[in-house]
Amino acid sequence: YLLLLLRRYIDDIFAIVDKGSEEWKDWIWDERKGGGSDGIYPTHLVNTAGEMVERPMALTLEPGQMARYLDLLIEIKTHGGVTRLRHRMYDKRSEMQAFKGIRKFPHRSSVLDDSVKSRVIDNEVARYDKRNSGVSGFRKDVVEYATSRLEHGYDLATILRRVRAYRKDRKGNWAESREFIIRRVTAAAARVQINPESVVPVKE
Repeated sequence: YLLLLLRRYIDDIFAIVDKGSEEWKDWIWDERKGGGSDGIYPTHLVNTAGEMVERPMALTLEPGQMARYLDLLIEIKTHGGVTRLRHRMYDKRSEMQAFKGIRKFPHRSSVLDDSVKSRVIDNEVARYDKRNSGVSGFRKDVVEYATSRLEHGYDLATILRRVRAYRKDRKGNWAESREFIIRRVTAAAARVQINPESVVPVKE
């Protein structure tokens, strides 16, 4: 069998293997007592009945062209006869209905200094840039994030200033992406509705 890539981050494992290959799964079992691999899954566990269960966390795999790994959605894409790995941002808080509308940045009235609140924008733009292999995903994530800040009462001018200040050009077309994002966010500001959660009541 052929193992093309294996990455592990604590209990998250990402592997690219031959279709139908099963042998690589032996590497994920914790067999250090017998001089084996440093895996993450125990080879045996005692259940509530006091019985020893072998391979209690055996994996059932389904081959596919897409997988979620940490905050990435990784896909195998073929275009023009060339097959490549492509990745885009994956955020449970955005993908799951239960977290829809949740705020992912400091509250507007937080006691944090304004410079700290604005630097959060810098960090998120950089994160979206790294997590998206394509331009369209990067632009989409930045526009959605900026729009969310508008909905929670942040001012348009500060958001656009931080977008303009971003200087990393990982994809070679930041100037074009910057203007695209500015146009979309400016348009969103004209129709945005403030989330009531961002409004701080004033005591008379």
